[in-house]
Amino acid sequence: MLPHLCAILTVVVLAVLAALDVALFAYYVWATFIGQPYWDMFSIVQRYLQYRADGNLWSYLWEPHVQHRMVWMRILTSLDASLLSGRGYPFAVFAVLCQGLTAWLLARAVRRRIPGTPGAWLSWVALMLVLTSVAAVDCALPINGIYPQALMFGVLSLLLFDSEPRAAAPWSAHASRGLALIAAMAAAFGNAAALALWPILLWVGWRAHVGRRWLGLTALVAAAFITAYASGLPGAPDAASTGGLAVARVGAYLVSYLGLPVTRAAGVAPIGQVMGALLLMTGIGVLVVKGLVSPA
Repeated sequence: MLPHLCAILTVVVLAVLAALDVALFAYYVWATFIGQPYWDMFSIVQRYLQYRADGNLWSYLWEPHVQHRMVWMRILTSLDASLLSGRGYPFAVFAVLCQGLTAWLLARAVRRRIPGTPGAWLSWVALMLVLTSVAAVDCALPINGIYPQALMFGVLSLLLFDSEPRAAAPWSAHASRGLALIAAMAAAFGNAAALALWPILLWVGWRAHVGRRWLGLTALVAAAFITAYASGLPGAPDAASTGGLAVARVGAYLVSYLGLPVTRAAGVAPIGQVMGALLLMTGIGVLVVKGLVSPA
C-alpha cells in the first residue's frame, strides 16, 4: 500500500513541477523575445528584399545561408514581412510549436514504451527536459528558431521510422517510414546538422530488422538528398579536395565539434579535442557492441 501511495505521489509532484516548468518556459519566451532583426537576420531579410525584386522563388528558398538551407526561415521571413510588417511573431510562434510538439512526442513515446507508474513520471521528466529556459531563448530569438525546427522534425523522423505496424493496418509501418524520410529532409531545412539523421535512421532500421528494401531505399534517398543539399554549399568539398586529406579534415572537425564548448577557447582547445575524441570513440564502441556483439 505504501509503495503504491509513494508512486502516485511521485507522479503528482512531477506533474505539478511540469506545469510550473511549462509556465516558466512561456514566461522566458515572452521576456526574452526580440522582434527586431539582428545578427544573421539582417542578411536573411536582405535576401527576402532581393526576392521581392527578382521574384525567383526557387532561388530564394534553396539558396544556402552559410552552410544551411533554411527553407523554413525563408518562408517565415516572407510571412512576417508581408503580413505583419516584420514584427517577428511568426518565428517565435513556429519555434514554440516545434518545441512543444517535440516535448509531446517524447513524453508520448516514453508513456507508450514504459508501462505503469514509471512511464507516467518519466513522461513528465521528458517534457521538462525539452521545455528548458535555454530552449525558450531559442524560441524567442528569430534566428535561433532553426534549432527547434530541426529538433522537432528529427525526433518525428526517428519515432516514425521506428514505429510498429498496427494490427488493423499492417501497411501502416511502411507509411510511417515513408513519412519518416520526409521528416528527415524537413529537419535539414531547419539546420544542416540534421543531415546526421540519415546514418541514424539506417542504424535504427538495421536494428529493427526493417528489411533490405527499406534499408536500400533509405540509403538511396539519403545519398540523393545529401548530395543535392551539399552541392554548392560554401566550404563543401569539390572533386579536387576529396581524398584522404579531406577525410582527415572532416574527422578533425567532428572531434572539435564533439568537444564543444571547450574547443572554442584557444587555451584549453587541446583538452576539448581529447574530450571530443573520447566521446567519439565511446559512441562508436556503443554502436558496435549494441549493434553487432549483443543486439537486442
